[in-house]
Amino acid sequence: MNATLHHVDQPHKAITEMYRVAKKGVFIIESNDSLTMQIACKLKFAEEFEISSIDLKNNSGGLLDTGVPNYVYRWTEKEVIKTLKSYDPSNITYVKFNYANDLTNVKSKKLYIKILIIFAKIFFFIFKKQQNCLSIFIDKTKIKKRFS
Repeated sequence: MNATLHHVDQPHKAITEMYRVAKKGVFIIESNDSLTMQIACKLKFAEEFEISSIDLKNNSGGLLDTGVPNYVYRWTEKEVIKTLKSYDPSNITYVKFNYANDLTNVKSKKLYIKILIIFAKIFFFIFKKQQNCLSIFIDKTKIKKRFS
């Protein structure tokens, strides 16, 4: 699943349902709830609600095609683990997290943009968890029983 959970009216339930039906594992790529993304939203560099996904003329798009903008639910490692534990507290599930960004893929001929991109690459190299994309791999083949 790639950038889809924030289009679902119950994202936590969607994760637990994917976990329930998966034989081997679940792979999810979603927005990361990092300090960098929180600041980007406050400065209006990123959307908290996907206003751009709404067709105001036809009152469509958005959450369940109701014309209501999707709230871009951003995830943390802790939130994913809590969701899995609430669904299946008897198992210790193996979850691998990776971080990436699409902010440094911007192409521009303007010098100040090039300088900002270089700064961003250095910043994200040092502070990996501040990147805007979080990939989550839940491996069901490595489940251990916590208690019976």
